[in-house]
Amino acid sequence: MDLKNKRVYWILLFILIVGTIFYFLSSSLTGNVTFDLESVSADVFFNSGLNFNLEKGETISQSFVLKNNDNADGEVTIKVDDSISEFIYFEDPVSLKSYGSKTVDFLVNGVRSGRYEGNLYFISGDYNKTVPVYVMIKDDSQEALSLVVTIDGEKGKPGENLGFRLGAFNIGQLSRYNVILSYEIIDDQGKSVFQQGESVVIETALSLNRELLLPLKMESGEYELVVTASANEAFVTARDSFRVGNQLPLFLMTIKSYFRLFIVVFVITFVSLLGAYYLIFVRRILLKKKLAEKQKNSVYPFPDFDSLPQSGYASIGLVADTDEKTYLDYTQLNRHTLIAGGTGSGKTIAGMAIVEELLKKGLSVIVLDPIGQWTGFAKKNQDKVMLKKFKKFNMKNPHSYDPRVIEITDKTMGLDVVHYLGKKGMTILRLDNLTPKKADLFIESVLNQIYRAKLAETGSLKSLIVLDEVHRLLPKYGGKGAYRRLEQAVREFRKWGVGMLMISQVLTDFKGAIRGNIGTEIQMNSRYEGDIKRVRERHGKEISELISKMGIGLGMVESAGYNKGNPYFIEFRPLYHNPLKLNEKEILALAKREIPVLIAGSKDLDRSFEKESSNKESKNVDTMNGLKVRAHSKNAKFSLK
Repeated sequence: MDLKNKRVYWILLFILIVGTIFYFLSSSLTGNVTFDLESVSADVFFNSGLNFNLEKGETISQSFVLKNNDNADGEVTIKVDDSISEFIYFEDPVSLKSYGSKTVDFLVNGVRSGRYEGNLYFISGDYNKTVPVYVMIKDDSQEALSLVVTIDGEKGKPGENLGFRLGAFNIGQLSRYNVILSYEIIDDQGKSVFQQGESVVIETALSLNRELLLPLKMESGEYELVVTASANEAFVTARDSFRVGNQLPLFLMTIKSYFRLFIVVFVITFVSLLGAYYLIFVRRILLKKKLAEKQKNSVYPFPDFDSLPQSGYASIGLVADTDEKTYLDYTQLNRHTLIAGGTGSGKTIAGMAIVEELLKKGLSVIVLDPIGQWTGFAKKNQDKVMLKKFKKFNMKNPHSYDPRVIEITDKTMGLDVVHYLGKKGMTILRLDNLTPKKADLFIESVLNQIYRAKLAETGSLKSLIVLDEVHRLLPKYGGKGAYRRLEQAVREFRKWGVGMLMISQVLTDFKGAIRGNIGTEIQMNSRYEGDIKRVRERHGKEISELISKMGIGLGMVESAGYNKGNPYFIEFRPLYHNPLKLNEKEILALAKREIPVLIAGSKDLDRSFEKESSNKESKNVDTMNGLKVRAHSKNAKFSLK
């Protein structure tokens, strides 16, 4: 996914989540204030509860003051328990100005004789106060008792005791009553399943805690406890309900207790999943439509984007004519890479982009630089043309890479390359002071050292050897022993985690073992008929005709692991470092910072290599092997870390 689009989508998702949270919190907090309750009458005591004594048919009024303690307007909602709701009337909700107060009136009506208990609740968001309320309504008629029953908890179990509290009150004309209490349990069909009774004496009031042993064979369901109190010819009944059987699971009870919080979490989760669905699936559909439109205007066939390496690997540019980033699986570059293209096609820049990514990953890179161009890694990019492209590729902050630079001369022909193979970072071996013959001998020496170093085997890339202008090793261009070593290297180096990145003006001229062991081929612009013919034979005329028409920096990538083995085209990104060769003074200053590590006993190495190269009848027997093994014995057990 393009980084710019990814940021937009995550910002939209963040806005959705924050908006959802704000909505739910604002819905619960809008107008929320902290407040105090103050009595108007001296006989109203909020701390111990409100007590009202009145006759049946009588109505009394009471007032209290709500005082807002906050610097904001708000509302206070008043609620009342069902047990006393038929007796008490009041204004709801109550609006309060900031730091303001308001007198609230409520009425208590004696509509039915008896004693009743409940609570008043004053609520503003998460802030609330609870006030107990007790109402006693007396009747001068024959009704003498008031009865209240409350079951402990909401659930009972067969074979266990059901606890309950009973309150009986004398509201008659006599000072004392002999009362018969009857306890009965009935099911939801009205059928009696249990009965029991007792006698008590009530003077003013009586409070009892009782337990009833529930029958073992009680079925699950809803039940009611009915208590009847009889005195003389008068009687009164009180009821409370309970459940027998399974109650809600604990996690559902928790959800019930924290329902609002669960709703917020649910919505956030839903929005997040919806955003993820959009990012993964809907965006993929939209991307395919977008790319289908772009494909109509592009001469380059688009790849199967899902089959390409994704972010986290080596970012090397964009798929041609799109804004989709493309990557190389750098861990598999030990399968070797060959970049080919004509002069000025951008092949070296493409190779440098790959190397920058490897250096970012902390890997070891050794460059055999025939002309000194790779010394530009020591300076940050200041090329105005390249810097203008940074925005397109979402790049920032050009920088250098602090490479080690070693001048290869007659005195350093015996360089211990394996020593540098194990060092993280970049080592540039400058070959432009050598004759073509000596350059061929040195490259042969480098490859032979690695082959005989007995490195530990591994399955992924540990070090990369860069061979720029590698076509110079071809026999047709004057190459000799180095080409034979190169054939050996591409066959064997992979198992030691050593990859070869070869940059050449031609690709077709590499045959046999070399071509057969290249994991990734990158063809840049070329007018060489041999390379164009190779593409035509493998992928058809339409693809081959693009090779000579590609712009600078565009390349055709072929790898069995990408795009199902089919070729696709990419535009390589600009470089973070200076793409140009440093001047001679700067190169010499860099070279002085590094003291070359040589192979022990390499004094006559140059003459020995010349002798080996001139011995054409040696049947490929390496006359220097003995010398090199002895000289390199100190590295015999070297392993890459």
